[in-house]
Amino acid sequence: MSALSYSALGVLVAALLSAFRTKDVSDASATFASVPDAVQYVIQQEDAGYYCWMRAARGGQIQVRCYRHKEGTP
Repeated sequence: MSALSYSALGVLVAALLSAFRTKDVSDASATFASVPDAVQYVIQQEDAGYYCWMRAARGGQIQVRCYRHKEGTP
C-alpha cells in the first residue's frame, strides 16, 4: 500500500470512531441497575428543573442523562 492509501485508511478509521463514539455532555447523569430506581431519579431531576431520558447501558444497566432547562425553551 502506498502512503496515500495509509493516509486514506487512517482518515476512514478516525471518521468511523468519531461517528460511533458517544460523549456525555449532560448536566447530570447516573446509571442504575433497576428501572424503578432510574425512574425515581428522573422524577427528582425533572422536579429540580432538568429534562431527562433513560437509555440502555452496558451490562443491563439503565443510564439516565439530564439537561438543565434553558431560558426561552418550553
